Amino acid sequence: MDRFFDKAVENFVKSIGGEFGKCGNVDKEGFVSKIEVNGDINKPVYLFIPKETLDTVSMLLFGEKEYDLPDLTNEIANLIVGNAKVIASDENIDFDISTPQFLDIKDVKYDVRKDYSIDGECFSILH
Repeated sequence: MDRFFDKAVENFVKSIGGEFGKCGNVDKEGFVSKIEVNGDINKPVYLFIPKETLDTVSMLLFGEKEYDLPDLTNEIANLIVGNAKVIASDENIDFDISTPQFLDIKDVKYDVRKDYSIDGECFSILH
């Protein structure tokens, strides 16, 4: 599953004109969007993204730092997990994804954490 997310995150970052990279642990305050994955793979997937990273994405997408925080957080999660679904289907692994849900929690249960960066600002995919 990680290879699908690695490629999906890279695709997302490049599609909005950012520079893709990896990060160490993202231990700042941030925001969480959850998407349920069901099918050949069954587990919740969380996007954890600090405010600074949301600002960077907003600048790349809209040219400004004014945005609706839950909407942008959920849209990023939807684009990444949706692309991971497409990549997985190319390998005959099928799953459905739920509508992203913005969470007002910071502690989520997960087994795997992958940290990435866009223009040097970090975020994580947890599952």
